[in-house]
Amino acid sequence: MFLLDGVLLAPGRALWWVVEQIAERAEAELYDEEPVLKELSSLYASFEAEQISLEQFEAKEQTLLDRLEQIKRHREGL
Repeated sequence: MFLLDGVLLAPGRALWWVVEQIAERAEAELYDEEPVLKELSSLYASFEAEQISLEQFEAKEQTLLDRLEQIKRHREGL
């Protein structure tokens, strides 16, 4: 009976494993600071090249800095 239970539950366990893997990957990408730092660097370059206004720069910069702060708090909480 236990063997039959194992066989019947195997697809569910496999699906759960896949869901866990996807969740772990999504969380890793969500809390990866490298893309945020690259975007911040690009923002500074755009501002220095006068491609965006000071108001646009400040708004986007604040958003990116807030995101970096969220990432930092998440890592400290782990």
